[in-house]
Amino acid sequence: MDFRYDFYEDELEIFDSKDIAIEGEDRTLHVSMKPDEIKALRDYLDTELERYQATRSRPEEPEPIEDGFYVTQDGILIHRDSANQPCEYTVYTDSPTYYSDWRLVYADLKPSAFPLTHVTVEDFRKLVKK
Repeated sequence: MDFRYDFYEDELEIFDSKDIAIEGEDRTLHVSMKPDEIKALRDYLDTELERYQATRSRPEEPEPIEDGFYVTQDGILIHRDSANQPCEYTVYTDSPTYYSDWRLVYADLKPSAFPLTHVTVEDFRKLVKK
């Protein structure tokens, strides 16, 4: 029995062609298992999910709530603009990358990038004057 936990969708997918078939975009499950097998599978998945949660590499950094610029500990500039739809985050690296979801930004940054530091226009002016 193979399974995959999708971090972005927060769902667990099960793959075993002889027991479970996933069909269509609505992801209807067709199960051909006996009740005892289903209970054993439930217990197995509970154990695996607990193990996964216990070994997550890092807790998710809270999403910035204030619009403006943020700097990572690695020196990457991030701009949050909730009025700019569909893109809410712009990450400035070699070429800007645009995101609409904080979880995607978080997943792409290294653990050493956190915590973020909110910077203001005054902070930029101080850097230019030096």
